[in-house]
Amino acid sequence: MEDLTFISTKLSRIKKELKSEFIGLDEIIDQLIQAVNPWCTMSASQSRPLVINLWGMTGVGKTSLVKRFLELWDREESPVYFNMGSKNYVREMLNSMENMFAHSGKPTVFIFDEFQHAKTMNATSGEIENPVDRMIWQLMDNGKFNYAVSWHDFNELSNISAGLELCLQRGVKVKKGKVVEGWTTFQNITAVDDPRYLLSGDEKDDQDFISKSEIRALYDHYRFQYPFISLFRDYIYQLDGEELVAFVKKIEKRASMSTELDFSKAIIFVIGNLDEAYRMSDIVSSDCDPDLLYEESKKITFSTIKEALKERFRLEEIGRLGNIHLIYPSLNSQVYRDFIQSELKELSQRFALTFGCELHFSKSVETLLFEEGVTPTQGFRPLRSSIRYILESSLVELLQNIPNESRDKIFVDSKGDELNLYRNDNFIANKLLHLPVREAKRRKLNPQDMAVTAVHEAGHALVYSVLCRKFPKMVTIASSDFNTGGYMEGETFANYENYDQLIRSVAIKLAGKKAEEHVFGRERITRGCQTDLLRATRQLVFVSREGSLTGIDRAYESKFHGDGTLLEEKLINQEWVEDQLEKASQLADMLIIDNQSVLKNMIAILLERKFVRSDSLQEALELAGVDTSVFLESYPKLFDYHSKLSDFLTS
Repeated sequence: MEDLTFISTKLSRIKKELKSEFIGLDEIIDQLIQAVNPWCTMSASQSRPLVINLWGMTGVGKTSLVKRFLELWDREESPVYFNMGSKNYVREMLNSMENMFAHSGKPTVFIFDEFQHAKTMNATSGEIENPVDRMIWQLMDNGKFNYAVSWHDFNELSNISAGLELCLQRGVKVKKGKVVEGWTTFQNITAVDDPRYLLSGDEKDDQDFISKSEIRALYDHYRFQYPFISLFRDYIYQLDGEELVAFVKKIEKRASMSTELDFSKAIIFVIGNLDEAYRMSDIVSSDCDPDLLYEESKKITFSTIKEALKERFRLEEIGRLGNIHLIYPSLNSQVYRDFIQSELKELSQRFALTFGCELHFSKSVETLLFEEGVTPTQGFRPLRSSIRYILESSLVELLQNIPNESRDKIFVDSKGDELNLYRNDNFIANKLLHLPVREAKRRKLNPQDMAVTAVHEAGHALVYSVLCRKFPKMVTIASSDFNTGGYMEGETFANYENYDQLIRSVAIKLAGKKAEEHVFGRERITRGCQTDLLRATRQLVFVSREGSLTGIDRAYESKFHGDGTLLEEKLINQEWVEDQLEKASQLADMLIIDNQSVLKNMIAILLERKFVRSDSLQEALELAGVDTSVFLESYPKLFDYHSKLSDFLTS
């Protein structure tokens, strides 16, 4: 057994190195090192594989963290990697089985990436069968399973054995792996069944009884005995004819039987994206607030992951994944800003090697890259791509046209849509940048679109503020999204939901439509209300099925046709949904009418500023003469369960 102090020190050093390389993942790295510690310390004595699951949205550093840990661990265990998102992953896994013989019985590392694609349950809760399903789950259970070669491989061995035996029967003589008599007979027999025996001149001179390609085929089934094919070949060349045929038959017999592979000493990393847990992951807007998304993702718990897994896997399979689940949050604004600074530092080092210059970047460059590159649900990848496209390519172009003597220290700044270079405070070069996000926003800054969007988003913001008793996190009327004019982000009411909260939530969704009706007239509302109506209706439909808030003491499951299409809702559910939509609509309408002056001020603020956060919205309303404390407290508070319980217990 290795020195435990050495292993502990090494893991501590790896943890420190990982935290310096992976921004914003300190907590995940702590959990990872704790999870792998038993395997690193005493894998040789474990009786079952150690399974570690890593779940998160795309681009947050799941696979790269695992691979980097293994690089730093730097032991003899080479990882066996499978991409479960590959269309050919079944074939790849089966093909790799032969190469895994060498790992059997030893500490081994398996990585199952994109594991969400290995689902065994479809949308209708029916089972999906894949040829390797049983092998995967058996591997995760006790690490042992039986493996037999494919029919094609076994047939190849049978042909080799039968052909060699026939040659001996026809008088071919073999000494130490070479045909010493009957070479023509040997060629005539083998070339009929296998064109590989139309040999090259060198191979004819060798007169091998077993060709080099056949030796490779035989070695695939005997590699556990010989670590190198050269040793196996040397053994072949020691045998005479009868001995060779007997040896080939021995391999053929062994291949006809299944072999138990033992990976009980393995560590298995299961890596995937679970949309069922990270329900915000389908938002691909660059307008989305990373901090709000981060707070939402922090609410994802162990139980959330287990429930999400039930949508894709059988219960016994979920059990085999174990209880070690590393849950990645989304990345907040500070992490993105730290990442930008890290990338700029690395970029400066690369340019110093290529151009011999020392680059310094202004805060405005960092802000520009944040605006153009951050899509919160997609992690670092889009941001890294934007840095390369916007900044790196522009700097290469500009520096190529600057004399060497003027490249010593260069300050990089951005103003408007231009990238400007300075040396000793003197301007030396600039370039007009192509900024896709800004351009998308500008295209929507026409009077017609802005009028509709300002009214719509002001409606959402007003009703949200009154019903939640706080201003929304942010509101914009200049979205970069193709299908969205504006955007409002708020917070959920609580970790639970009662009927009052449900109606408030639906009213907020309908408020944009009601504001348009109030300002432009019902006959002139826009199709932008469609998404709000769909989201509101869908929320109520799901509640109507499960029954807890409907006042109806029964619940209904979602039912599907064979093609996966939802059946129509029951009439009682439809009527309940329609009643609640009407109630929420009336609530939103009432609040907009009662607070018409605030609505006007909100619209004016949005038209002027295009984008506001909660503090700046409150400040602007107060400057306009709105008593925000009265405004925010103009509707009854949410029910206080804690106070009610205290009253009950003391009464």
